[in-house]
Amino acid sequence: MSAGLNDEVKKSQINTESNGSPEKVRLQGRLTTPVIIILVMAMLAPISGFCAILPLGIGLGNGAGLPAAMLVSVLVMLCFTAGYAAMSRRVKETGAFYAYITKGLGRPTGGAGAYLALLNYIVCFCCLAGGFGYFAGQLVLQLTGLDIPWWVLTLIAIAIIGLLCSRNIDVGAKVQVGLLIIEIAMMIIIVIATVFKGSHGDLLLRSLSPSTILTGGWRGFSIGLMFSFFLFGGVELAAVYAEETPNPERTVGRATYGAVLAIGILYIIMISCIIAVVGANVQDVAMENLGHFSFDVIGRLLGPSVQTLVSVLVLTSYLASMIGFQQVVARYILAMGRDNLLPRSLAYVDPVHKAPQRANLVSAVTNIILMLLFALSSSDPFRTIFASLSGLCTLTVMSLWIAVSVAFIVYFRRHADPRWMSTLVLPLVALMVFGTTFVLVVKDYTLLTGSDIAWINNLPWIMVPVSILGIWRMLYLRSKKPEVYALIWPDEVDTNAITKETSLSV
Repeated sequence: MSAGLNDEVKKSQINTESNGSPEKVRLQGRLTTPVIIILVMAMLAPISGFCAILPLGIGLGNGAGLPAAMLVSVLVMLCFTAGYAAMSRRVKETGAFYAYITKGLGRPTGGAGAYLALLNYIVCFCCLAGGFGYFAGQLVLQLTGLDIPWWVLTLIAIAIIGLLCSRNIDVGAKVQVGLLIIEIAMMIIIVIATVFKGSHGDLLLRSLSPSTILTGGWRGFSIGLMFSFFLFGGVELAAVYAEETPNPERTVGRATYGAVLAIGILYIIMISCIIAVVGANVQDVAMENLGHFSFDVIGRLLGPSVQTLVSVLVLTSYLASMIGFQQVVARYILAMGRDNLLPRSLAYVDPVHKAPQRANLVSAVTNIILMLLFALSSSDPFRTIFASLSGLCTLTVMSLWIAVSVAFIVYFRRHADPRWMSTLVLPLVALMVFGTTFVLVVKDYTLLTGSDIAWINNLPWIMVPVSILGIWRMLYLRSKKPEVYALIWPDEVDTNAITKETSLSV
């Protein structure tokens, strides 16, 4: 399977004329639905989510009630995906959030979405980089006794990833897929061990009781739901590969559904394993040592040797995810450069390696600067950087999900689409849950950071100037470069196609 997958990915490279000019830049390929699901899952780093995000959801959220929060997030994401799949049949180029918001809510709002999406993926990368630095430092200390600063290890990782992504998607994808296979195998072993050694299986049914679900009240549930949604941050990236599929009308929707179900089922099982092993006081145990909680569970099940092996897998999982986000950031910069939302020179593609090297360089330098800022502030790499940035990642992606859900509804009502369930009802359900969770998380954001540093606690406000900048750029293009503005995602719809689409199954 691995060889076949690599063949598919190899065919999916950035296509450009010999001069690599922005006018010629297009992505072409033959990625299939299973390939995209695997690429998305690899980027979401399942085992690192198990070891880093689930403890935060249990400890800071609703404890043993987290499986219910995870189940709610799966159902809501499926509602969202219904509209996402319908929209993917209309937009067949890279750009995802940016393109969808523009189609539904207009170019100025789309500009805000583009800048906000770029911010989200950069923040996600930095969040992962902080987690990598923390776990890498702990592993090096355990194995060698050397106490290397987390940021040194993080900067080394960023440099390696920048080099890999400066080649082409084939190089990064081979690494991602290989690591994903190992991760899934290890998680299956953990599940099997839980079946034989878990002594609190009776708690799983009680985890769905109202009193357990609302552990910590609505605040606890909202935090648990936020971390559950964070685990899905990236499933929408199937649409980023739209240009690289032979049939995006079907492939993007199927891949998004597949990724949501695969990730959701996997994490519900893994959360249940933790509860079955630890017991009713799982929240208190998690809070004692958030960074090592999952590793302690693994050590209890499989022994210290496997615990060390999982520590290595977590690092490789982070690397795989960071590679994925680096590639996505480069593609967003490429798309925004093509549309003059960023300098056109950033849309350049190297004619030899078929990779967006300028965009990749800008992304790497930005990540290095941000990591150095956190290092200078003496921030804790796990509780402050990873936990708080995971909150910011969730807030930014949730604001995009909210905007995209509204865009679905407006776009399909404007074009009188007859599919009310997938283009109105389900997106509306997702919109209401996203909006409510967003408000509750913003209210308790300082709980996530565990910091008294003002600029860290006020990070969510960065979304406001970033959005305004995107709107301003679009208005500037409309005023000063109307010919360029007119070419940005023109709403050209064949009304006959709407009827044809109703017969397309996702």
